[in-house]
Parts: sequence; structure tokens; C-alpha cells
Amino acid sequence: MKKKTLLILLLSFILLCPLVPQASAQTDVKTELLEQALLQQLHATIYQSLQKLYREEFPQYEDIKIIDIESYVTGKGSLNIEEERKVSAAGGATVYNITVQLKAIHHHEIVQMTMSNEQNGATYTVNQIKTRK
Repeated sequence: MKKKTLLILLLSFILLCPLVPQASAQTDVKTELLEQALLQQLHATIYQSLQKLYREEFPQYEDIKIIDIESYVTGKGSLNIEEERKVSAAGGATVYNITVQLKAIHHHEIVQMTMSNEQNGATYTVNQIKTRK
């Protein structure tokens, strides 16, 4: 009886193990699609910032990815701050700070841009740009 129960448990474990990586793979695909969708929405802001940074009409870049996202709710009692922040967004609006990293092709530099929707909840503006070779 004990051997039979142990055998059933072992077979169940073997049969269920392949299902776990599939769920993880589906989550990874969704996360990647969400990142691509967000980067597509931020493309104009990123492109214009690169035009200004490098004084080029048609800047080229590759290997773009989101490396950090932080958020807080404006007003008192927000998620990440104790004091009230004075911003254009109405109290209770969620502000996102998104940092992207990319490689500027012609300049052989890694560029990190931090953007925020703090001034206008619907559009993002670049707050900080860092470059390195």
C-alpha cells in the first residue's frame, strides 16, 4: 500500500512538472509584449530626445529595453512618498517614472533616459539622460 501511494505521487509529479514551465513561458511572452507595446507608445519621445542629444535628423538606435519603472500617487499618503507633492496631475493621479536603455548606433554609446508623466498624465517628458561608452 505504501509503495503504491509513493508510486502514484511520483507519477503525478512527473506528469505535472512539464506544465509549470509552460505557464512561466506564457507569462514571459506577455511581459515581453507589454514592454514592446509601452516602448512603441514612448517611441516619439525617445526619438525626439535622441535628435536633440545628437543633433541628428534621423538618429538610429537598437537594443532598447525598459530597465526600471517606479510609480506613486500624487497628493498625501501616496505609495512611495510621505509628503504632498505639488504637480500638475490632479491629486490621486498615478505618476510613472520609466527608465529605458538603448544603444545609439552611430555614436557607439549606451543611453539611459528617464521619462515621467508627472506634468501631463497622458504624455511623457524626458527628465534625465545619461550616456556612456
